[in-house]
Amino acid sequence: MPHFRRFKTQSEVATLQFVAERTIIPAPKVYAWDADPNNPVGAEYILLEKIPGERLSDRWEGLSEDEKKHVIGQLVDIQLQLFHTTFDKVGSLFKNADNDSYEVGILVDQLLYLNARGKMVLDRGPWDSTEEYLIGLVHSSSAFLDHPDAPNDDDYDERNVDRIRNACQPLEEAIQTFPSFQPMDVSPERFCLQHMSLHRANIMVEGTKVTSIIEWEEAGVYPAWVFGESPRLVSGPDVIDDEQC
Repeated sequence: MPHFRRFKTQSEVATLQFVAERTIIPAPKVYAWDADPNNPVGAEYILLEKIPGERLSDRWEGLSEDEKKHVIGQLVDIQLQLFHTTFDKVGSLFKNADNDSYEVGILVDQLLYLNARGKMVLDRGPWDSTEEYLIGLVHSSSAFLDHPDAPNDDDYDERNVDRIRNACQPLEEAIQTFPSFQPMDVSPERFCLQHMSLHRANIMVEGTKVTSIIEWEEAGVYPAWVFGESPRLVSGPDVIDDEQC
């Protein structure tokens, strides 16, 4: 997707490096990468370790109940490791080239970059609070829906555009009333690294051993409550096309 330009590659590499350095989550090693499309290859690229095994989606239906429990136990541990990471903002993870530290920057998400969105000036973060994050998404969705290309966008037919517009309108009205309420006295928020696409096609196994979690391009730092959602492993479709992975 051309409008991701460098950000997507930079963030995915930083995320994989962070996971390798700060956790024991099995994930592909980064051997080489370049986010400059004008390099000798002529395109952005990431050269990753070849992972042994097969996708869990190809094995799942043939596993016994006990074998499935064993796999899920490993995935729970992986999720707990991600849950215990701590950041001060919502957005995507990047690496500061000056001091080699990790920092949260803009959110590299299709909702904010896909097709016509990539050409628009939108609030892409980073955000200091859940409130700023959610308000930013609502405003960005409303702005896109008002864009002349929205009804013709690859992911939106007229029915979807109308459905999302009907959802955004009351949210925009609710946002206008927020200043009239006193802020709640709450504890400091926690933001954690989340894979965001942990379905069976992105889990590599050998037998019942999880050998790697792949496809970290959608990973980002989100409010801790995101971990309360049902994982796609148990709520998503059994078969996921490569285009959706």
